Amino acid sequence: MKKLVIIFTLFLSFNIYSYSQLASSYYMTNLRQSIYTNPARMQDCGFSFSFPMLNINTTTYLSSLNVNNLFSKDNQGKYYLDLEKIVDNSAQFNYLYNSNQFSIFSFGIRFGYPFYFHYDQSLKTVFYFNYPQGVVNFLATGISLNNPNFVLTDLNLSTMIYRQSAFTLGYKVSKDLTLGLSIKRLTGLGLLKTNSFTLDVAIDTTNDLNYPMDITSQYDFYYSGPVGFSYADSLIIDTNSALFALDGGADAQTIRNLLMPKNHGWALDLGFVYNPIKYIEISGSIVDLGYIKWKTNSKHVYHQESSLYIDGIDIINDTNAVENFVDTLKTLFVPQIEDGNFSSGINTRIYLGLAFKPVDYLSLGLAYQTVKLQPKNWMNIYHFSAALNLGYTWSFTGTYSIYPHSYNNFGLGATINLGFIQFYIITDNLALPNFGISYFTNRDTPPEENSATLWLKKAQLVNFHFGINFNFGCKDRLDYGILD
Repeated sequence: MKKLVIIFTLFLSFNIYSYSQLASSYYMTNLRQSIYTNPARMQDCGFSFSFPMLNINTTTYLSSLNVNNLFSKDNQGKYYLDLEKIVDNSAQFNYLYNSNQFSIFSFGIRFGYPFYFHYDQSLKTVFYFNYPQGVVNFLATGISLNNPNFVLTDLNLSTMIYRQSAFTLGYKVSKDLTLGLSIKRLTGLGLLKTNSFTLDVAIDTTNDLNYPMDITSQYDFYYSGPVGFSYADSLIIDTNSALFALDGGADAQTIRNLLMPKNHGWALDLGFVYNPIKYIEISGSIVDLGYIKWKTNSKHVYHQESSLYIDGIDIINDTNAVENFVDTLKTLFVPQIEDGNFSSGINTRIYLGLAFKPVDYLSLGLAYQTVKLQPKNWMNIYHFSAALNLGYTWSFTGTYSIYPHSYNNFGLGATINLGFIQFYIITDNLALPNFGISYFTNRDTPPEENSATLWLKKAQLVNFHFGINFNFGCKDRLDYGILD
């Protein structure tokens, strides 16, 4: 028993630093946090709330690379960054995506059986970076006779952090149909979002005396955040902006702008759960359909397309050649900055689900999810899951997810009810809990040959969701387990 406790503790310890996918909880109907994916998920408990500041949900996904594609081992057994392997395994467009939801406080109340109310206050972050093949090629081969051009087009970066207060109401229209609506008040804390970025450098590599080059550039992005800035021959940081309130010298208004910026918006969640016949459940939802209007230090920064021809750098005969070259480049990248309010959308998600429930304690489900990364770029994900309740105390969920170009995404979820306290943990990468188990079962196996290590080297996705709920008034719950 003591060993099991230690393994479970290690399971939690390893996962608290990893990442998770919201869709894994889509069919965990006895978990209140499933309402994040569908506002129509009603809970049987009369009242429940989360342990404050201890509800973490985060996802990281790399579209085309994993550890095996990044590193190789030399003859001495040392690992090095293998740029050729990175080029071979990269796609025309590659991206890194990360999202996090940190729930500050949440609770749910059931009013009779028809109505269910839920409130959640969370801090959310989203990071998306799209880089083309040209970046990878340049890092691997540089400029040469065979590769004289550096072309960087369609480079996109979008990162945002905001708070949300979500008010959710679920209503059971009939015994077969439940509807849900969530209204969210959003407060933006920071945004950096590119509309476009292009850099084209063509070098005459046949002229080995000074390498003349033809450079074309263009960029366009929006910014809002706690730091203000301007540009006059060089970048000027506004030391009176909100972030510098942390040094203790700012007035009350500046501190208020830091803690409560004027970037506000709204979002909606809509969902339904429908049982057309016995044993079958159809469900769907649209989550985070909304916008934020940015007003604090909001700026539109752009540089219209321009070209410049440089007749090389003569560092032998001109001691100021490098300095003059840098000054010349500055003229190519001079930004135009416009102050003014603007609006941006948030990362909308859509879910569709079909589940087969032959008995109360077993659910076999299929879920489709699509996530808005950019206005014209959506990531499609498919989930296959099985949920099993082993009595009132234990419930488990197994998930297999298919991401673009990523097919080894197996996950596990578990809830443990100890009286009115519910622990839950979900991970979509089996390598993470495997580390804790392997510590006791495979101590003689070298770390790099451990099954968990081998699994992680192939992973493009790592996910995690963890928290503690306090549930009251659950005696009339209907989803009894197989042990009951």
